Amino acid sequence: MLATNKEKGHALAFGLSFLTILAALFQNNGILFTSDVNILGETLIFSPYTKTLSTMILIFASIAVVLTYGQDKKEGILAEIYPLILFSTAGMIFMVSTQHLLFMFIALEIMSLAIYVLVAMRRTSHFSAEAGVKYFILGGLASALFLYGSSLIFGATGSFQLGSIADFLSKNSTPSFIYFIGLGLVLTAMLFKVGAGSYRDWE
Repeated sequence: MLATNKEKGHALAFGLSFLTILAALFQNNGILFTSDVNILGETLIFSPYTKTLSTMILIFASIAVVLTYGQDKKEGILAEIYPLILFSTAGMIFMVSTQHLLFMFIALEIMSLAIYVLVAMRRTSHFSAEAGVKYFILGGLASALFLYGSSLIFGATGSFQLGSIADFLSKNSTPSFIYFIGLGLVLTAMLFKVGAGSYRDWE
């Protein structure tokens, strides 16, 4: 009986997650709105470019949900994996749609916090929990670098908005060295968050 309820829970979580992604794809492709949408004073901009990127993210998320279904018995994965995939997907969509460094940080953390848990959910691996903890600790360091870098960029350009920063750079061909330090810190944090340059086979 308990196993049956667990299987039903997985099936329900899978169905709701997949339907949510389909609904997001339906809306994202301009069926519910056709013009560009600016939210919170152009903090979020849903343009054809960002809609295209969001569509790609949603397609990959749907593939991840489908491939995950049925792995609960083999890998000991809980049904919570499906909402975690949705949270990480939402963070990715917000990140590619934002024009504000601080909101980009929030979106990055929405994505990262879900991924920290996803990394640690593989119960059949001895390294899963260890990898999740290490990723969480080092991810906190990367978040600090991103925030500090953003503050330096703000100090050098006077804005967190990417458009305003671009305008400042177009008028000032030689910005302060503080800007380059901040840009380096932000890029370092972003590269770490996507795991650039690091790989290890845990099998």
